[in-house]
Amino acid sequence: MRKRSNIKRILPILFIGMVFLISSAAEGQTKKYKARLSIDYNKVMDSNPFLSIAVKFKGENGYEPAKKLSLEVYQQVKEDSLVHIGEVVTNMKGDAFFNLKDHQQVAVDSLIENIYVVRLEKSEKFKDASKSVKYYDVNLIANSIEKDSVNHITAKLTDAMGNPIEGVKLKVMVQRLFAPLQVGESYYKTKDNGTILVPIEEPLPGINGDLTF
Repeated sequence: MRKRSNIKRILPILFIGMVFLISSAAEGQTKKYKARLSIDYNKVMDSNPFLSIAVKFKGENGYEPAKKLSLEVYQQVKEDSLVHIGEVVTNMKGDAFFNLKDHQQVAVDSLIENIYVVRLEKSEKFKDASKSVKYYDVNLIANSIEKDSVNHITAKLTDAMGNPIEGVKLKVMVQRLFAPLQVGESYYKTKDNGTILVPIEEPLPGINGDLTF
């Protein structure tokens, strides 16, 4: 009688153990990583603007790049309305670049707000995620001039309609091999006509005398 009683007790314990193992395995298969998205808007004058996107996640070895990951790109046209404008895939470094050449709004006012949303959707490895970037489109023109026998860098900042923008901080830097070198003060605020004027009083060495500001 004792042996049968022991068998009866062991069977429920084994059953509970099997259920626990199965549920743990199922949970391990459905566990998804949390992706971290970052987005920046980039614009170089006389070239097409683009979004630079980076995705990483916390894996077993710390933060790792999310490679070969498909992302959906949307443009916000109203406060609660998104329009799908394309798809982009991250490279082996977890980075992606989306060209905005055909997706910028036509300026109807001096300042127009642009909002883009990047989403990670229906991934087998990652949870759904979303990140947005908002900016106002402006134009920046720079030139080198000579004034009172001193070389200067002059720059003008205007809005999408060409109106000058006052009180914005601009930096002037000269290109170097590893990183740009700041010239003059830490920043210069644009005047009421949207311009700054920065003297280059000390000689700067350059390859064959050429300098890129």
